[in-house]
Amino acid sequence: MRNRNLLLLLIAIIIAVLIYFLRGCPPVEEEPTTRDPIIAPISFVFYDVATPDNKNVQNVTVSIIDPLEQVRTSGGFKLSKIELSEGIMTLGIKEGTSLSSASPYSFSILAEAPGFSDIVQTITVSADNPMHIPIYMANLNSPPPGVETMVQDFAISGSSLSEGLGLNIPVASGGGIQLNIPQGTKLLCDGIPIKGDAGYLRIAYGDPLSQAASLAFPNGPIVTNAVSRNGAVLASPRSPIFFQTLGWITIDIKTKYGEVNGFSDSMSITLPINREQINPETNEPYAVGQSVPVWSLDEQTGIWREELSSPLEFQGENEPLVARFKVTHLSTWNLDFKTNICSSVTFDVENTGCEVLLASQVSLTGSGGGTPPFIRTRLLNYPAGVHPVELLNIPDIAAGGGTLTFTVFNDNDPVTPVNPFPETVSLNGCAPSVGKITISPSVAGTSCDLFGLEVAFTSGSGGSATAVPLCQDALYYRPVSGGAWNVAGYFNSNGVAKMTHLVSGTDYRFQIPFVDGGGVTTNVEFTLENSTRVFTACGPDLTSNLSLSPVYSSTVIRKCISSGGAACPGTGGGSYDCNITGTNVTSARGLFVQISGLPSSLLPLQCTLSE
Repeated sequence: MRNRNLLLLLIAIIIAVLIYFLRGCPPVEEEPTTRDPIIAPISFVFYDVATPDNKNVQNVTVSIIDPLEQVRTSGGFKLSKIELSEGIMTLGIKEGTSLSSASPYSFSILAEAPGFSDIVQTITVSADNPMHIPIYMANLNSPPPGVETMVQDFAISGSSLSEGLGLNIPVASGGGIQLNIPQGTKLLCDGIPIKGDAGYLRIAYGDPLSQAASLAFPNGPIVTNAVSRNGAVLASPRSPIFFQTLGWITIDIKTKYGEVNGFSDSMSITLPINREQINPETNEPYAVGQSVPVWSLDEQTGIWREELSSPLEFQGENEPLVARFKVTHLSTWNLDFKTNICSSVTFDVENTGCEVLLASQVSLTGSGGGTPPFIRTRLLNYPAGVHPVELLNIPDIAAGGGTLTFTVFNDNDPVTPVNPFPETVSLNGCAPSVGKITISPSVAGTSCDLFGLEVAFTSGSGGSATAVPLCQDALYYRPVSGGAWNVAGYFNSNGVAKMTHLVSGTDYRFQIPFVDGGGVTTNVEFTLENSTRVFTACGPDLTSNLSLSPVYSSTVIRKCISSGGAACPGTGGGSYDCNITGTNVTSARGLFVQISGLPSSLLPLQCTLSE
């Protein structure tokens, strides 16, 4: 009897193991819910690159790829996955982590959303300063110019293709993409066959000369993790490279039992080469017989691997050249030459107004239009006076006839900034064309017409209730009339976010996302009407002009007056500092918003970011 019971137990274990593996890739384990203070807050906004007004992508699932496990949410949680309803998120680095240009911290995120191509982005953090990372995703149902997409259903017999799968996708710039998978090919997940009766294949292709495709380029053209065919390191956070792509393609295959990442037989891929494309090694159009490196992107690590080389082939007169290659695993595949970067470019900016957070953009223009566009926007803080600006990891493309231009805009919208300053800095090679640019209050919105928003949350109850200032987090905003969410600013150690760019006469929505220990986001959203922000004297507490969603108890207090000096008397708690240093101080005002009723798991930790 004992042997029979042992035999039955062994059979049950074997069946459980088979069910576990045959159903697809194993699930991710839940994360613990301990919390840590953070430094270097990083805001993310996810945009649909296909829409002219750059609407946010909603219902985004973000996987955090962090081998050293130092990344935290703004609330201090260590998570591997976060669900975003509004397409905005704030992360940070665990307090105590060493950050420097010589030893930066690097991690990656994988973003997935229904109807959009997946995107991987590697982030390198070298200082305890706020950062903003816009993420652009390609809409598969309404792709932008330069991005081709397709979704194809197919039949499976067991774990093999019932019929061969052959696709030909026309490309607007000429030629077409061809994919072929032989009949009988087994679909694999980590080497294990996936069973089922049907599946679907999803493709996104990017033309390198399209600005939209360039913005949606997986993991961006600045490469901080890359290896050769034999595993030798080609790029690292301390020594990055720049990709000048000839085209990229992302291929996803799924069944109801799991995601496919490999095949028992090879899949053939043919990609067209835009006829206007310039070879950075020769500064001439590509020619028949030239060999192009083919790279794959590991979405779980953010590492590019040089897999093979593909000679360019002739198809006929007035037809683009093509690259043909075979693969046995799925990823983003990229035809690319690597070029050098300028590790650091430094020049001065003189801000004759007040300290302000503004959008600064580096753009690339190529000789003859044959160089892939490069656009990188960062929110930079410009203090009053003369201060150096250091641009890190900028592509050095002067040898190929390209020019990089640095421009500052008069708002902090990272997507559609307008009204650039009259002065720009062209970078020929790694040398800036001028030593200094000037930010003038008359065109920059830095005339010290400052609005400060302080947010605190009540911890405890009754006589023991205390206000906990919100810090190490980002504040997001958009006009009530509509548009995409963008970053308004970051909360300092007093829980204050300062803004100069809000337009008079416009009502704004503000939003602060909080992530709990389970990776679920709660967005505290409120409206501040223009009349709430613009006032010239002390007055009673405001209660009617603030709407919270979800509905929490709140108190709103005016904190400053237009004299640019003293705070309003008798206004209770809050720590907004009305004294502004710098030149051309004209007015300062702000609101103290105290919110109670937020779950204790979402309350901010002790602030550590100095003002």
